[in-house]
Amino acid sequence: MKNLYTCNHAANNRLVTKKSDNFRHISLKRLISTIVEIARSNRFYLFGSYVKNMVTVQSQNICNDLDIITSCQDGFNRFIREIQIKFKKIIANFPYNWKYHIKCENQQLNFNRNITFYQVLITTPHWKFRLDVLYEPPLLTLQQKPPRLITNRNDFIHNCCYMCPSQKTPQLSFPSNLSLDRSQQYQLFQTLVNSKFLLPYQEKMWFYNPIKNKHSKEEMRHRYIESLGLWKRYRKYHDRGYRFYPYPIEGFYHPDNFNQPHFHKSQTLPLCSQCNQPCNHYSFQLDCGHCYHIGCLSKKIQTDKDTPPTCTCGEVISFTNFGKLKLSSERIMLANSTGIPACEYD
Repeated sequence: MKNLYTCNHAANNRLVTKKSDNFRHISLKRLISTIVEIARSNRFYLFGSYVKNMVTVQSQNICNDLDIITSCQDGFNRFIREIQIKFKKIIANFPYNWKYHIKCENQQLNFNRNITFYQVLITTPHWKFRLDVLYEPPLLTLQQKPPRLITNRNDFIHNCCYMCPSQKTPQLSFPSNLSLDRSQQYQLFQTLVNSKFLLPYQEKMWFYNPIKNKHSKEEMRHRYIESLGLWKRYRKYHDRGYRFYPYPIEGFYHPDNFNQPHFHKSQTLPLCSQCNQPCNHYSFQLDCGHCYHIGCLSKKIQTDKDTPPTCTCGEVISFTNFGKLKLSSERIMLANSTGIPACEYD
């Protein structure tokens, strides 16, 4: 992690009164509109909650974060320079202390694709704002298309919206195997958002068994980590009250596969098979029945010398759609035979 820029600015250090509450709201809105304008001029695509609010007619809601991505290297570098200069000018007009910093890191967020990732964190006494700036190298044959990270690499259907640099109308990028016309897409999108339902974008990406999927050692580990990353995203939404979509969609999704997920809250406290500490909040259960902290499992997969990686019991690490395959009675039998407590799912 590299800290590129740090700034502390003390303006008129005064208390914000009821009279100035409105200004507090407008200032964040103005900040976002300024960033959006700079992003568009540098050929960035907008995605995330900002665009989702536009699709669901919640454009009056002020987001506390903004996600943008580009495949134009020049535009990416120019945006980073411009945003630093612009922040200095914006800060000078605000009536309270500002603290913000910009960090940069390179993350391999996709198979063999180096994603450059910048994060801008802005904190005031009254609100916090986060800007995620990503650069995804273009494919030679798809240079004019939206970056893959916001099209066919989504986690959930309700996150499949984006806005092109030259347009002000949100677009939906549904999977090709989900056959719906435009009006049906928007109807489903609205239902998912309003009812807090999670519909996986690609169901197969959530489950992984290296025995059934012949991949190279490097690609195998990428698949493991990507699948675990999806379950971590599920945890975030689950804590916010979201649940998996309860209705099957032929040829695309079946809720039974997610009804008793690997990553779940447990009334008991199973021990992590890696660090031997209790899984106090969530535990990730493998097909063999053993439980891990998801962070411990990720580290094990990345450092394990075995190919494919193995559990502490010696079985290959795999997590398939066992929610459909293992009934409650089978889980109880598994618990009795292994000493692992049977988990309660909500």
